[in-house]
Amino acid sequence: MQPKKKQTDLVAKVNAAYGVGDKILVKQDDGSLQEWTMKAPASLLGGHTAVIWANEHSSCYSAERVKFTGPDRVEVFVHFEDNGQDFSYFKISFYPDFKFGTVVEAGPFQNEIWSQYFVISGKPKKGGHLVISKSPDDESLKLKHTIENIIVSGKGKCPKCKKLGTFSEHNEHCDDCVAEAFENEQKELDHDE
Repeated sequence: MQPKKKQTDLVAKVNAAYGVGDKILVKQDDGSLQEWTMKAPASLLGGHTAVIWANEHSSCYSAERVKFTGPDRVEVFVHFEDNGQDFSYFKISFYPDFKFGTVVEAGPFQNEIWSQYFVISGKPKKGGHLVISKSPDDESLKLKHTIENIIVSGKGKCPKCKKLGTFSEHNEHCDDCVAEAFENEQKELDHDE
């Protein structure tokens, strides 16, 4: 049995590369590759083994046998309202149609908890909520924290200046607002000296 972290990372990698209905290449016992179709997201079997679910196999199959060649994904940063929770954002890897996504990062805390989840509620909407699930057979969970801001591939509407801008990773405000705040802070420090 392999360490759980490695297996959890493998599940996230498979789900970041492939979605339900995608064709995947799977290495067989004889070393040959067969093309299968994903029927459900990859998951942890028994909480410790990364597996895939394919139409061509009656049960799950080891995710370690997947050859990665997946389609492009869209990265989305979702910032949540602050209710005192230990996370304020999710970085989600979506397929371009936004039907399914994988939480690839959460922060500033609890990444190890939330990065095991799949987003099944479709394209996130400001003021809305995410619905997530750990596996195809698991119950879904609606997060109670309202979505405050959404940044798609580094661009979005800044909640501070209300303008469309570019965002550096993990910033809740656009780069222009962050730079302005930094300049103001420097001026205050210079003034105090």
